Amino acid sequence: MTKRVLYTALGVAASIALILISMSHVMAQTVEGGYKIFRPEGPGPHPAVVFLSGCSGFTPSFAPKHYELVAEQFRTKGYVVVFADYLGRRGLTDCHGFRISEAAGDLVAAATWLKSQPFIDASRITAIGWSFGGGAVLLALNAYNIEQLIFTRAIVYYPMCQDPPSKVPVLMLLGGGGQCSPE
Repeated sequence: MTKRVLYTALGVAASIALILISMSHVMAQTVEGGYKIFRPEGPGPHPAVVFLSGCSGFTPSFAPKHYELVAEQFRTKGYVVVFADYLGRRGLTDCHGFRISEAAGDLVAAATWLKSQPFIDASRITAIGWSFGGGAVLLALNAYNIEQLIFTRAIVYYPMCQDPPSKVPVLMLLGGGGQCSPE
C-alpha cells in the first residue's frame, strides 16, 4: 500500500511539474515584428537564434510542439528565439511547390530584424534549420554575402543538399547512413 501511495504522489508531482513547464512556455512567447518570438528575462543584450522549420512547418502533425519546446529550452538559457515561418506567413501548410530561395530570404529578413532590436547581441545570431529549413540555411550561406547574412554560425539537421558553405561555421547533423534529405 505504501508503494501505491508513493507512486501516486510521484505521478501527481510530475503532472504538476508538466503543467508549470507548459504554463511558463505559453507565457514566454509573443509576436513581435511579425515573428513568433521567445524572449528571456532581462533587458539584454541577448544572443539570438532564428529557427527555420522542416517542410511540415512549425506544427507538424507528428510532433506539434517540438519547435516550441526547443525554443523554450533556448529561452531559459538566455537566448531570444525567432520563428522565421516561411510557410505560415504565406498561408501554406507544407513546402511542396515552395521555392527554397524564398525561405532563405525569410531567414535573412528575420536575422536583419533581430539585428535592429536593442535587446539583441548582434554579434551572436545563429541560424538553425531542419530538413527543408536546413537547406534554406545552406542556400542563404551560399547566395548572400557575409554582410547580408547577419548570423555568425549555423546548425542544420538533415538539410536538403546544397554545396557546403564556408562563410560561417556550420554544424551539420546527419544520420549514420543518411545523406542530405531529398529535394
